Amino acid sequence: MDVLLSSILTASSILIAVGFPFIIFIVTNHDNRREKLLSEIKAFYPKLNAFRRLAYLIYSTGVIKNLERKLQQAKTEMDKNEIKEDGAYSLYKAFEYITKKYTSDVVNDNNMYRTFTHNEIMYYQMYTRDIYNYIINRHDTDIYRDRLKDLDTYTKQEITQAIKNIDPKYSKGELTIEKIGMIASNIDEEVTNVLESLTRNYERPLPSIVKYMFLILTISLIFGVIFPLTLLQFPLLQTCYISIALTAITIVCLILVVLITGKYVWKKNE
Repeated sequence: MDVLLSSILTASSILIAVGFPFIIFIVTNHDNRREKLLSEIKAFYPKLNAFRRLAYLIYSTGVIKNLERKLQQAKTEMDKNEIKEDGAYSLYKAFEYITKKYTSDVVNDNNMYRTFTHNEIMYYQMYTRDIYNYIINRHDTDIYRDRLKDLDTYTKQEITQAIKNIDPKYSKGELTIEKIGMIASNIDEEVTNVLESLTRNYERPLPSIVKYMFLILTISLIFGVIFPLTLLQFPLLQTCYISIALTAITIVCLILVVLITGKYVWKKNE
């Protein structure tokens, strides 16, 4: 009986000695990957924040009109749907969303340096596309062009500076709505599109395998190390049934660890 218990103790000890470092390796690797991704993610924030400020400045000047009142004044559901389906409404909602988020972050200074979630980036991606799709694909943008021309010199300078912070090449020449559309297209292609992929990977949780392995190793520690040690110390507690049960548990744990580890290694090599 002592020989069997010693064998169980030895096998479980080896399993734990190999298993826990393996878990630590996975967790450390996961944390290092997230740290590297976060560094890449934050490199895009200055350009994203500059675009958010640009959207805020344009919306605040009244160039993009608030269409909620027009929506409320609509008499029928059909009229409301026509307003909502019109590209101008999508343009307004895009600028409104970005402005509200930017204003909220400005009020709380710490938020300007926070990490944007994947869900937030997806919204910025969607609304940025709404902006450039409307401006580039529609031909009724003269009203916005005229409103931009009528802005005072100080406001134009502020907008131009925001554009310069995004990309100096866009700050040259006249301030037009078409230029805003090109900037939105650039932000979608070079910022939000990349950030969507990076933040999705950043928020990816630890592999579920880690939880399963930790549970198995904990069971092995209790039934493969602590119990056998106790029984070896107190021979009177030893019975055939206990030894058989401990042996079965140890074998099952060993098989599970081999299968789970193999599955993890196989996935890593794909």
